[in-house]
Amino acid sequence: MIHTRESLLARITVILQEQFDVEPDSISLAARLREDLDIDSIDAVNLMIELKSITAKKITLENFHQVKTIADLIEAVLAFLSQDQAAN
Repeated sequence: MIHTRESLLARITVILQEQFDVEPDSISLAARLREDLDIDSIDAVNLMIELKSITAKKITLENFHQVKTIADLIEAVLAFLSQDQAAN
């Protein structure tokens, strides 16, 4: 499956709402995970587990050490997916 920024934003929005009770109005590309959405380090681990449903591969926190915003998260997932495709 080809993932776009829009499809990833939609999926991440659902995950944040369902798993972390984040209000839909607070989810935007510029939203900061820790400061704006109150995603702490334990939540971040759980988010990585949820993202596995998108990537079908285990994701580690090291893959996302520079992630601060939803936009950063989407770019990190896209980079992770493109690395995986390049390996095939």
